Amino acid sequence: MISMEQRKVQITGGNSYIVSLPREWITSTHIDKGDYVGVEANEDGTITIYPKSVSRKKRSYVIELTPTPSLNNRLIISKYLEGYDVIEIISKERIPKLMRKEIINTVRNLIGLEIFEETANKFTISSLIEFGSIKIDKILRRIIILTDSIYSESITALRENNKEFAQEIIPREDEVDKFYFHGLRELSEASRTPQMLKEMGINRSTDILSYQSVIKSVERTADYLIDILELFIADGSDVPEEILTYAEHSYRIFKEVTTNLFARDLTKANRFLDELKVEEKNLPDVADFDTTSLRKASAHAKMLDYYLRILRHCSNMSEVTINLAV
Repeated sequence: MISMEQRKVQITGGNSYIVSLPREWITSTHIDKGDYVGVEANEDGTITIYPKSVSRKKRSYVIELTPTPSLNNRLIISKYLEGYDVIEIISKERIPKLMRKEIINTVRNLIGLEIFEETANKFTISSLIEFGSIKIDKILRRIIILTDSIYSESITALRENNKEFAQEIIPREDEVDKFYFHGLRELSEASRTPQMLKEMGINRSTDILSYQSVIKSVERTADYLIDILELFIADGSDVPEEILTYAEHSYRIFKEVTTNLFARDLTKANRFLDELKVEEKNLPDVADFDTTSLRKASAHAKMLDYYLRILRHCSNMSEVTINLAV
C-alpha cells in the first residue's frame, strides 16, 4: 500500500504540467520508460491513473467440503460474490449424491458459472462471463422487471383467491436472486478495479454503494412478496379488501419509484419520499377487520408488515435516486 505523499507539480515544454509517479507503483505494475498509462479525470476533482495494458488477473479459490450442505452452498455464493473466476470444491472422501446435487443446483442459480470438471471428490467451477460485459443499469432493470411481474401477479392471485396461481409465482424469486447475486459480484469487482467503472456505466466510485443499496432493496421487495404469498397459501381464506387496496397503493409507488431510478427526476424522488410518509401512516389496522380467528389476524398483520417494509425500501430507492442524480 502506497501512503499519501506530496509531489511537486512541474512544467515542461512551456505548457505541459508533469508530476513524478511513485517508484513502488511503477515497479509493481511493471511499467517501463515509453509505456502509456490511462489518466481519468473524476467529477470530484481527483484523477485516477492506471496502466491500460495490464489485464485483470484471474483469481482462484479452493473450498474444502464441509458436512453441512447449506454451509457449502453459502461458501460457493460468497466466493462467487467476491469475484473469483475459478472455484474448486474438494473432499478427502467421495462426495455424497445429495451433497453433489446441492452443489449443482447452487451453481445453476449463479449467472455465468459452469461446472468444468466433476470427479468423485472434486468440482471445478469456472466463470464464463467477463466482468463489465453487462452494464449495471441493465442488470438493475432486469431485477426490477422480474420483481414488478411478481408484484402485479401476486396481487391478482390474492384478489382472485387463487392459491394455484400463487404457487406458480413463487419460483420466480430464484430468477431475481440470480441477477441480484450477479449485480453484487460485478459491483464488488468494480470497487477493486477502477477501470471497470466506465465499462459498467458507473460515473463515480461512490455510486457503487448506491447501486448495491438499490439492488438489495429490489431483491428484498421480491422476498417480502413471496412471504406474503406463502402466508396467503397457508391461511386458506380470502384476503380483506383493506389489505388488497393497500397492496395496490404500494405497487403503484414501487412502479413509480423504480421508473424514476432511471429518469432521476429530483422533484419526483422528493415527492415520493413525502408520499411514503403518508402511506406509512395510512397502514390499515387489523383490529378493524372482520376476523374472528387469531391465526388469520396474525397472518393479515404479517402481510401488512411486509407491505410496509416494501414501502420503506421504496423510500430508500428514492433517496438513492437523489444521490445518483446530484
